[in-house]
Amino acid sequence: MSSKVRYIFDDFTLDAQIRVLYKNDELVALEPRVIDMLILLVEQRETIVSKELLLARVWGKVVVEEGVIRRNISLMRAALDPHSAERYIRTYKGSGYRFEAALTEEIIPDTTGIPTPPLSPPIRANQPEFVLAPHKLRSFSNFLRRYQWPLLLISASALAIYLLLPMMLAMGGPRFVAKQITSNSGEQMVTAAAISPEGNLIAFADDNNLYVSDIETVERHPRPILQGTVPIYIDWFADGIHLLISGVRPDSSERFVWRMSSLGGQPQLLFQDARMAAPSPDNKQISFVRGENQLWIADNDTLQARLLRVTGPRETITTRPRFSPDGEYILLAATTTDSSITTIEAINIRSGKAVHVYSTDDYVADFMPLDNNTLIMARNTHSYAITSELVSMKINMRDGGYSRLRVVNRSMNQPAWTLSATRDGSKLVALNGRITSSVFVADLIDEGRQMTNARRFTMDNYISRPGAWLADNRTLVYYSNRGGHFNLFSRNIDDADARSMVQDDEEKYWPTITADQQWMFYFIDLAKQHGSDTELALVRYSMVDGKTKVIDTKPDAYRSLRCAISTNRCVIMEHTGNEGIYYEFDPLIGRGKQLAKTRWTPVKSYSYWDLSPDGSQIGFIDSVNDPMGIGIIAINENPVKVFMLHVNDTNPLRTLRWDAQGKGFYVSSFDSAGDLLKLLHVELNGNVQLLRWQVGSNDGRAIPSPDGKRLAFQQNMLNSNIWMLQREFEQ
Repeated sequence: MSSKVRYIFDDFTLDAQIRVLYKNDELVALEPRVIDMLILLVEQRETIVSKELLLARVWGKVVVEEGVIRRNISLMRAALDPHSAERYIRTYKGSGYRFEAALTEEIIPDTTGIPTPPLSPPIRANQPEFVLAPHKLRSFSNFLRRYQWPLLLISASALAIYLLLPMMLAMGGPRFVAKQITSNSGEQMVTAAAISPEGNLIAFADDNNLYVSDIETVERHPRPILQGTVPIYIDWFADGIHLLISGVRPDSSERFVWRMSSLGGQPQLLFQDARMAAPSPDNKQISFVRGENQLWIADNDTLQARLLRVTGPRETITTRPRFSPDGEYILLAATTTDSSITTIEAINIRSGKAVHVYSTDDYVADFMPLDNNTLIMARNTHSYAITSELVSMKINMRDGGYSRLRVVNRSMNQPAWTLSATRDGSKLVALNGRITSSVFVADLIDEGRQMTNARRFTMDNYISRPGAWLADNRTLVYYSNRGGHFNLFSRNIDDADARSMVQDDEEKYWPTITADQQWMFYFIDLAKQHGSDTELALVRYSMVDGKTKVIDTKPDAYRSLRCAISTNRCVIMEHTGNEGIYYEFDPLIGRGKQLAKTRWTPVKSYSYWDLSPDGSQIGFIDSVNDPMGIGIIAINENPVKVFMLHVNDTNPLRTLRWDAQGKGFYVSSFDSAGDLLKLLHVELNGNVQLLRWQVGSNDGRAIPSPDGKRLAFQQNMLNSNIWMLQREFEQ
């Protein structure tokens, strides 16, 4: 019988067999080779492990630079303890590295595929019987007489559980046990995955790569994709050979659907301006979505398509429509934009008739039918909750309605999506992952119109966001929850360690620094202390002596402050009703005269406006009139003048910052249908330059250094990976 080794140290558990690291039972997302290095260091903890041994054991014959070891050690240390670099992994200069922490080693029998051994060993020939001594027999009899009623109660309870447990399980519907299959990092997130009908293969994509993997041998075979696209959804045709893939082209946000063989060969383009495609069980039809609310169906041979259904004007199709296993219906989920109510309906393909199946105000990440009467759904109480539920329900696709909703799995830490199942419904595959937010730094060229050498600045798995640059153009102030709450940190781009700027337990956000480097302002969240929903205090921090002072406190969750980078001028923006009002702000006196006001909606929140470098103009996202428009207010003019600039992009803008020269903006746009975030540079003449794109992120705030040579930007890191869910029993 084989065994697996598990190492336990402090709050961590390292499983060497399946190559995963847990902290307090929560998966720590690390790249595969970082995990391999950690396992090697733990296994060789009695000695110093040289760089040569690390390269030989982890990379084998693959030629890599020595710097990759330092990078992986940094990632490892950040995951284990972001505050103490050598608490677990110590560097011995000129020799190598050593794992220093005390640990417990557990040897766990691996009984996979092996019959369970008997609970007691068989009695050998001539083995003497076990007989109680007389005094022990009397003690045992006294024990039974003394505790006869508690023992009877325990026995009756155990008997009841034994008799009722099968009935209780049968009432609960199918149950699934989850197991993680891949361990990609957030920098190489899995964007799509699907299990084949027979359950022997998984097709999956990460960024621009597509693979077909054998579940038994774990062998990966790369496959080509449609040039310039990122796969978002993958489906298998019923023949178990061909794949149907939906993807997006990041530079233009164009959406495509293509078909290809899992055995190889070039992809075949099927539909443009199409997304969320799914094949019918008989391979004869394909459904897909166009726009925000149009469901189409097409013949798989002729590709002739017809519009099957249009949802309401305030409804968006948010998850992939699914064919019923008998091929007679399509299940469609749409979410209202104002109240976030998700409704699932069954549409008869022949007649077009739709019936209501289920509605909820929970966040529905994905769903699919296991059979004609059972629906599996991944849901959460809201989209940022920590735990996820996989539920099953009985549905009636002909007449509508549902019954017997049951939770079948709670082991995954975020809502699962891109659900797929084997033909018999015994296995499910889903993507699941933890969302963190990291700060990246890039070098700017061509007067800030392009960026190069983008690298990750914060290396931990916490939420970090850029705040402001210091005058040296090399030190960045950012805020992060790495210490359990949001605090302010400063760090030079050449240093490895960050410095905590304020030593208290307040939740701090949105720092801005005056041009003379005398003052920093930030907001603290008082809602937790005072029991209110929105109460922010504005704090002044002396960059000279580190002293802080609360300027004022107001119940305005969206007010914000900006300071120009080349002149000592600050502006604060506050909200009254549906208006955003901009005021002069003096570092010592506080709010001054009103400068301008605009119509406002709370969708864009803090990052939707900025003060120009010379303090003469305010730029803002015109979220009311034109979601792709930028308004420019010349606050030095009398009267104040407003100019409008339309950004030639198909997606609403999310964040805005002036560039250091005051000749344009760094903005991010978000495509909710394709789950695609783009970072753009927009010139005042309307020219747009794509700087960066990312799947699975919805916030891309960017802050240039005062000299315009560097750009700090936020990128959400979704450590999405493949999970296999094995059905535990049949209903």
